Amino acid sequence: MAIRLIVQGPSAESPGRAHSLLFDQPRIHIGRSASADLCLPHASVSALHASIRLEGTSYVLVDEDSTNGTRVDTQLLPPHRPKRLSDGALIHVGAFAIRVELVRALPEPPDPKRCGIVARALLADLLEVDGEGLEPASLEILGSVECYRLMDHPLPLVLTVRKEDGIDRFALSDEPAMERGFGEPGAEAESIARIQEDGGSYSVEALRNGLALDGQAFRRRRLRSGSVLAFGDARAIFHDPIEEALEARLALPDEVGDFELPASDGVEGEVRDRVSREVAHEGRAVENDSAEDAGQISEALPANVTRAGNELEVLRPSAADASSARWAPRQVNELPPQGAQGSDALVYMLAGAMIALSALGLYLLFGSM
Repeated sequence: MAIRLIVQGPSAESPGRAHSLLFDQPRIHIGRSASADLCLPHASVSALHASIRLEGTSYVLVDEDSTNGTRVDTQLLPPHRPKRLSDGALIHVGAFAIRVELVRALPEPPDPKRCGIVARALLADLLEVDGEGLEPASLEILGSVECYRLMDHPLPLVLTVRKEDGIDRFALSDEPAMERGFGEPGAEAESIARIQEDGGSYSVEALRNGLALDGQAFRRRRLRSGSVLAFGDARAIFHDPIEEALEARLALPDEVGDFELPASDGVEGEVRDRVSREVAHEGRAVENDSAEDAGQISEALPANVTRAGNELEVLRPSAADASSARWAPRQVNELPPQGAQGSDALVYMLAGAMIALSALGLYLLFGSM
């Protein structure tokens, strides 16, 4: 059994801004701490705000004596008293809303790096609402005017070094450099490290002895903002403004208040996206469906998701109904049933009927003797 948490921050104004995480572990820590399984980077959230625990075959939510408390479907939880979570339940943690979806079978293995990716994405949403913008991660080459924005280059990137006037110089390249006797006159640049994405940030892998990160030799390490790569005379500094802003948020004291729920919980957008993925996975992509197949798929869609031509469209509530229905507890696990589930139920019903008839036959046979 697993649980999917659909997180909506205070910045989102449309369902598409929700962030989904899948867990299959027995305990999930929710809070502002960097060590939390679900990190919510806002001062309304305590370092360890709440936890979700697997007890038997059910998930329960526990408020860990947080500053602003934890609510489930508008009910404020007493600290340290478990509350059973139902499918579709709404958790209110500070300025965030979290929809619960109980998953019987894992559709895909949970990605441990996704927690960091979601934390950074939530912070970017918060900064956008505050009208703040941050530069993307970059690598500054010291002794040069070069400062590479990593998002502008295809990954992985190769860090190269070459001799210029007897001094080692770093540069970034999309292709491995050709080696022709490093240090010799006319030598080409040498590939010395590989930089790639790692959970929303970046990591570096050493390709040659002599490369140091923050004064230490290494094989592969995650880059932290302010980290210095060094080889001989060459120096480069990694800058990650998002990481710096995230660490600053985590260090803030708790902010006390009654925080409103976000504009939307994003469930409709999340359901639509997963319906699209499941349809494509089954080899029945919308653009290739026949008219008959399209009708069958439409019948299996959630009530608020319809087919419009070659697109899946979510029916939005009217303005009059939105305020009252937006955060009402609801079942969200309404995806098209997997092929085996409907047939399994029919098999079980037929087996039960056969057992009942067999028992009746035995009773009539031996009862008349």
